Amino acid sequence: MNDNQDARPIDPTIEPMLVLSTAHITQETCNTFLPTYPGPAWEKGEYGWFIYVPEDVDETLPVDLAACMALARAKSAFWIMLDRDEPEADGLPVFDW
Repeated sequence: MNDNQDARPIDPTIEPMLVLSTAHITQETCNTFLPTYPGPAWEKGEYGWFIYVPEDVDETLPVDLAACMALARAKSAFWIMLDRDEPEADGLPVFDW
C-alpha cells in the first residue's frame, strides 16, 4: 500500500498500431524471417503477425518488411499488425502468395 495519500493512478500509455495485409510481405519474410526476427514479434496463429516498429529500421530487414515499418513510422505507429484478411493498402508492394 502506498503511504502517499495524494498519489493518483497513472494513465496507461496507448500506442498506435498500423494494420496491414500480409500481402505486403513475401511468403519468405512471413515463414522464414519473422519466426527468427530478433525484435518483438508475435505470430497471430495462421492470420498474421504483431510486430514492434523500432525507431531505427535495421538495414538487414527484408525490403518488404522495411517498407511496412517505414509507413508505420510515417504514421507515428509503434506496432504493425499484419492480417491476412485486411485489404491491401495503397503505396506498398503486393505479393501474391
